[in-house]
Amino acid sequence: MDIEREKIDFDVLFVGGGPASLAGAIELMQIAKKKNMSFEVALIEKGAEIGSHVLSGAVLNPVALKELLPDFLERQCPIEATVREDEFYFLTPEKHYRIPIIPRYMHNKGFFIISLSKFTRWLGHIAKDLGINIFPGFAGTKVLYAKDQKTIIGVRTGDKGLGKDGKPKSNFEPGIDLMAKVTVFGEGARGNLIQDISQKLNIFSGKMPQVFETGVKEVIQLPEDNYFASGRGNEIHTLGYPLGMNPPGGGFIYEIKDNKIALGFLTGLCYEDSGLDIYDEFIKFKQHPFIAGILKDGKVLEQGARTVSTGGYFTIPELAVDGGVFVGGSAAMQNTPGLKGIHLSMKSGMLAAEAILTAFEKNNFTRETLGDYHDLFEKSWAKKEIFEVRNFSQALSKKGLIKIIHLGAQYVTK
Repeated sequence: MDIEREKIDFDVLFVGGGPASLAGAIELMQIAKKKNMSFEVALIEKGAEIGSHVLSGAVLNPVALKELLPDFLERQCPIEATVREDEFYFLTPEKHYRIPIIPRYMHNKGFFIISLSKFTRWLGHIAKDLGINIFPGFAGTKVLYAKDQKTIIGVRTGDKGLGKDGKPKSNFEPGIDLMAKVTVFGEGARGNLIQDISQKLNIFSGKMPQVFETGVKEVIQLPEDNYFASGRGNEIHTLGYPLGMNPPGGGFIYEIKDNKIALGFLTGLCYEDSGLDIYDEFIKFKQHPFIAGILKDGKVLEQGARTVSTGGYFTIPELAVDGGVFVGGSAAMQNTPGLKGIHLSMKSGMLAAEAILTAFEKNNFTRETLGDYHDLFEKSWAKKEIFEVRNFSQALSKKGLIKIIHLGAQYVTK
């Protein structure tokens, strides 16, 4: 049955309310204001509000934030803490050994520890003040194409009020067709829409297969007399137990405000053991004597999981197609060994905004014009950072001594 759907036209549509889309939308409006241009811009987010689908606790390299909003401190950016010292440990089943030399890409001293939920909510308020239409509670479920089936012209939001059989109930509300000259996809790793685009437009042609890790994270309330109360390092990373050397993965603990910590564990999805359970590995990590000592008398406040793209530079898709661009996790913007991607996601959104503005100046929204985004990325510090660790995931796929040799050679040669 044909369903009559409402259509709303915008100049630019951002899909996803993460740091990449928000930074891109803010940058677009800021540049447009300087050039006396005006746009109708919308951003849709599947969560009930911006930040509701983001779990707290992350380390932020502020380089992109300083470029986007130089007065971020005056704007009361929600910073939980500044990294005082990096602690890096190798875990055996019973013991822990501090690693004296920390790889340069894991040097986080002076960076910010943030609640990503609060941070994206803060960016959302700034975006609203700039005139961006933000629609929480709307998930993009279908990419809309022109008659040529190659040009993206928007996104359809999900139908509401469907029964278990998929048929409309009495409270049925059809999804809305959000039309745009340019659609920016920032839905994170393994997004439904980008998978559809990949099948139709082959944006991963000639690229290495993507590599994924799944991270399980908790926010835990600790008592006042806790591990971090003495003012020691407030950021911990671990390798080793319970995964050993294969599959790749490790844990992290970040101290946030009010005696809370963000604790997480990443597991590479290349494991060969069919009996491995990612959540079980997370529990084993929490039960390690060293970690359990830190968590003593703690109370879990939040829990969640997400998938991270960790394949590196050679897995980045084609960044622009006719009518669309890809940013953040959708574009594999991640420093895998450094366990950081927020600043890279933000920068990708900002670079995409520059290319989009040029496209409007030329009134040309084809792959060729929007492809300026790729050229801008290749000249940016973001590309330089990702390219330096371009073979890290490939080295992790090796076993035994060969893995160590590969990683060592990469570290020395860049």
